[in-house]
Amino acid sequence: MIDQYGADALRLTLVTGNAPGNDMRFYYERVEANRNFGNKLWNATRFILMNFEDEDSCQGVSLEDLTAADRWIISKVNTLTREVTDNMDKYELGVAVQKLYDFAWEEFCDWYIEMVKPRLYNKEDVTRKAALWTLKTVMIDILKMLHPYIPFITEEIFMGLQHQEESIMISQWPVFKEEWQFISDEEEIELIKGAVRAVRNLRTEMNVPPSRKAKIIIVSKEEQIIDLFKRGKVFFSVLASASEVILQQDTKGIEADAVSALIPNAVLYIPFADLVDLQKELERLGKEKQKLEMEVDRVNKKLANEGFVAKAPAALIEEEKAKKAKYEDMLSAIVERIEKLS
Repeated sequence: MIDQYGADALRLTLVTGNAPGNDMRFYYERVEANRNFGNKLWNATRFILMNFEDEDSCQGVSLEDLTAADRWIISKVNTLTREVTDNMDKYELGVAVQKLYDFAWEEFCDWYIEMVKPRLYNKEDVTRKAALWTLKTVMIDILKMLHPYIPFITEEIFMGLQHQEESIMISQWPVFKEEWQFISDEEEIELIKGAVRAVRNLRTEMNVPPSRKAKIIIVSKEEQIIDLFKRGKVFFSVLASASEVILQQDTKGIEADAVSALIPNAVLYIPFADLVDLQKELERLGKEKQKLEMEVDRVNKKLANEGFVAKAPAALIEEEKAKKAKYEDMLSAIVERIEKLS
């Protein structure tokens, strides 16, 4: 196995998804997948180094220089540091490494790196240095926390990525920092990620090829939502394959046959008139309506339950009421959309 896939891939396989006292079924595919994870780390590092002109490329950056996307990933790795350290202190090795694996692959490589590409490719972007600092900082923390699991790859990458510390084996373990907590930025970026997923799901349902870009119209009466997408327009456009992103507070000028997707406090419209089967879109909206009706019914029953209302904390009851309001708003938008298309 080591000759074929490397010691790190085998080591990671044996510690992942294994519970104390249980036998473990061995799969070649898992070793291969973990070898691919090592390759993912290599490729991410190569991408970072490719954008560094010299050692000063990310010097002198402060937290005030970071964008919302930078603060989001910094805050996420900060929380991860606390959780992983706690898991390892309790010898929950498999739990800790699964969190690291998911964060490195999905949040960092699949989301953050894609978000910052437009800033890195534009040498005139004033936030480029902040993006480079964030990439390097987060990557180094990931490598340090992964080192007990995959020591060879992490040491090799670490030594190529920085020159301040002599070896990853004797470097400072990452620690949780209060000043790295950016909860509001996390919430904002998660909303944009939800919008990207909604657009991607629509494109998949309509069999739209990834290479084809489309105009996206975001409608919201909330100034905060409009401002959020205005600030995140550059990377939202890239991630959602948008040719143009239009922000407005009403549906004026939107074609009747445009497809739509809902996110909290906003609706996304995509004019796919020449690509969309109108009947198929009505069927999809009908299923969405049915699902939301079930959610509203569930919350209503919960709030009508005297036993629940009497025993539940006030905060939990308020949370359920907020859910009800959100579902009802989304349902109202769906019903209006169905009537318009019909």
